[in-house]
Amino acid sequence: MRAERVSPLMSESPPSSIIGMAALARCLIAGDNAAVWDGLSERYQADSTDADALFDMAMLLRLTGKADESLALQSTALGLKSYFTCRHARGEALQVLVLVTGADVMSNAPIDFLCEDAEVTLHFLHVDATAPMVLPPHDVTFVAIGLSEANRAILEPLTGVMRTWQGPVMNGDPERVLAMTRDAACELFRDCPGILAPANLKVSRAAVETLSRGDALNEVRDGFAYPLLIRPLDTHGGKGLERIDDAAGWRGYLDRFPDDVFYLAPFVDYSDGRGWFQKLRITFIDGRPYAAHNAVSDHWLAHYISAGMLDSAEKRAVEEAWMAGFDADFAVRHAEALHAIAERFGVDYFSIDCAETRDGRLLLFEADVASIVHALDPIAVFPYKRAAMDKLFTGFIGALQRRARADADDATDKAAA
Repeated sequence: MRAERVSPLMSESPPSSIIGMAALARCLIAGDNAAVWDGLSERYQADSTDADALFDMAMLLRLTGKADESLALQSTALGLKSYFTCRHARGEALQVLVLVTGADVMSNAPIDFLCEDAEVTLHFLHVDATAPMVLPPHDVTFVAIGLSEANRAILEPLTGVMRTWQGPVMNGDPERVLAMTRDAACELFRDCPGILAPANLKVSRAAVETLSRGDALNEVRDGFAYPLLIRPLDTHGGKGLERIDDAAGWRGYLDRFPDDVFYLAPFVDYSDGRGWFQKLRITFIDGRPYAAHNAVSDHWLAHYISAGMLDSAEKRAVEEAWMAGFDADFAVRHAEALHAIAERFGVDYFSIDCAETRDGRLLLFEADVASIVHALDPIAVFPYKRAAMDKLFTGFIGALQRRARADADDATDKAAA
């Protein structure tokens, strides 16, 4: 088991290297972010072409919730160069080219967290940068761009590019990522008895306004009944997600959210015998499922940060038991469902948020490449999580290494022929 990481004051990064999301997050947790910001700011003031310093400043802003300011600084950095290098340890074992978008950094898979303790160098190539694109030397490519309406304009043309991409690739089929929508999942798993993927109906604001005037639900979707869940189209993390129990609830919701398109879905009560709601995050790597977290909440809108895990030893004990028994119990009970999810989505690396229904099925909420998976939780409070996260991270590095080795072996065979 790895020791608790210490967050050093990192006023400088190695030459031509960024500090990166994982290390900056640890600086923030340790309370060192002000000193790091000052060091980066001094670098940029001394050299306005220091894109690495500017990029790390943008990342710090994003980690502290200042998304608009972060995007502005990041845009300036991407005008200077299109890729940024982040070295983990000495970075000598594996060179990974990571294709990302220059939109919100949370729109990309959190590969920096996955590689924290590996001898890996990550080259983040922003495919939508304004600066000329340069491909650094690398052993394997990882396409980290997650699904969103904003990213659709990037993933669609990237699909054709990846068909002729040279060298080994992980997540090399953007079309499959594009197919991981909430509304598509219902049809994809309709014939899987072990999976409940509720219908997610994409509706216009005008359609919701008709419901607020008292129109029958069957005018929108036959079979829908209260309570219903509504959320803006392109949101994650529970943003804008609310439960509507009757027709009177629509107007207040529309007053709070000016969006033009929403998802409607039936509410499924997945509470357990104690009245708790367990929202599970499971990460798939080359088809194998790994336990990422179990948010045990008193509320149906369960998220790890707001679930009260830090304050409840009893909730942590539930997560610990789930993680400890994941391979021998949970993954065995849901083997058919997990296999179907891995096979039908067909993406090399992705995560799902799900729950167990009262009748023993997997209740699928969403799937995405960009779901956050990390080992930032304090060991003193969550000692059990490190073993599970180490297993997941080792699985991810192993997947990258297998592709790199296969390509190297193929090159050797061709040279010998």
